[in-house]
Amino acid sequence: MTQWNNFLYSSEGSSEQDNHLIKIKKLLKTRETTNIDLAFQLLRSLQQPADLTLHRLLKATDVNKALGLYFEQGIYRFLPFKQKCLSLSGCSIQRFPEDLAEISFLHHLYLSFNPIEVLPERIDYLPVLQTLDLTNTSIEKLPVSLSKLGYLKHLYLSGTHLSDLSLLTALPKLQVLSLNKALATQLTPQLLKKWPYLQKLYVQEAYSDLPEKISNLPIVQAWEQFAIVDYTSQKSFVRFQTDQQKFALQIGYWGERVISELEWANFERWLGIYKSNPLPETNLWVVFHYQDNIGGWQILMRLLDTLENLTKIKITWVCDEDNHDGWEMMEVLKDDYALSIEHMPLS
Repeated sequence: MTQWNNFLYSSEGSSEQDNHLIKIKKLLKTRETTNIDLAFQLLRSLQQPADLTLHRLLKATDVNKALGLYFEQGIYRFLPFKQKCLSLSGCSIQRFPEDLAEISFLHHLYLSFNPIEVLPERIDYLPVLQTLDLTNTSIEKLPVSLSKLGYLKHLYLSGTHLSDLSLLTALPKLQVLSLNKALATQLTPQLLKKWPYLQKLYVQEAYSDLPEKISNLPIVQAWEQFAIVDYTSQKSFVRFQTDQQKFALQIGYWGERVISELEWANFERWLGIYKSNPLPETNLWVVFHYQDNIGGWQILMRLLDTLENLTKIKITWVCDEDNHDGWEMMEVLKDDYALSIEHMPLS
């Protein structure tokens, strides 16, 4: 870990790669299209820098705004596609590009926390879309063509300005749905039957205002047990199970998976609820792999900082015997948080 921190933040600029990182940072900060193109070419020339390093670099340069600009202009070659997934949360996107044909293969599209006001009528140009995240956008009306997205399973509309729920009844395969208050108050038992596969319906803002015949339904969630999963492989990266008093997370082997703005918002909301009702003992099962991942560390540090004085934290640290970085980080946690950590080899 330490070697990558030095690699990114060294002011000496002694190595060739270090010089490349400095150049990339300066190029991206200009916000000029030609320079941004060159910066991404330089990024590709680096010899597999750690995910942690690259993530911090991009965050430090506010590259999200540049990616948002690429999306609006329909220039897709520099967008961060990850296994038929495109996450552009918080990228200052105000409109959709006119031509969506080049991304017709997308399965998951995350656009939360952007000032988007309308979806294009050509949204059906994404025929295999399974996830659409519009949380905290400025959308007031959904296009009729949305009803043609026959594979849509996860739709997030919390924080939007939508007021009409009727169009959503044309999406019978929905499994996960989040609604703003205006939409949630239109729910009826008859309407819920329109979604026979619905597993979870999140109505965080309106739960207390719903009639009991709605709020008492098993699928209706005021808040959920926290989890971060990969919808493609159905693999769980982070999960907290209240009934088992167990919080489990992986550090590494996330591939290029990045925690979206929606998932962070859900984590912060869950953490606030758990903070007010902590268990006497919180058990953490941490699996440390060789491949680094910024998301796993962020979740772990945020959890420890919040719960340090509220509950007895018990960590089981699972790591390969010859993974020196993993054992070193365990010792760092012991020192920083005065924790007692049980360790075992990764089987």
